[in-house]
Amino acid sequence: MKNGETCVIELCSLAAPNLNAPGVHGLFLEERIREIRQRILDYKPTFVVMYGVLHKPHWEAITGCPFGPDNMLKIGPTVAAVALHPVSFGLKNSYWFNLAETLRHEVGLTVR
Repeated sequence: MKNGETCVIELCSLAAPNLNAPGVHGLFLEERIREIRQRILDYKPTFVVMYGVLHKPHWEAITGCPFGPDNMLKIGPTVAAVALHPVSFGLKNSYWFNLAETLRHEVGLTVR
């Protein structure tokens, strides 16, 4: 939403049936990395969650530095985190609750 608090951006801007679709995921990749990085720098969101550990090299290109062992880092006022992909096998709701609590703690928000 234009005035919303949440933004979901895909690394690949083209629709594909899966991660193994030939030729789709490399198209416009460098441009997308630059654009996403610039938007983070311009808008300074409180936090950014990047899904999929297989894309970690791309997430590090966006952030401009490597993630620590906890898969988190700060870009100015923004806390960035690499998370497992939501469709990862065996992922439980507790994973997301723990990630949310950790992010809130990192940015100093009160956990409700």
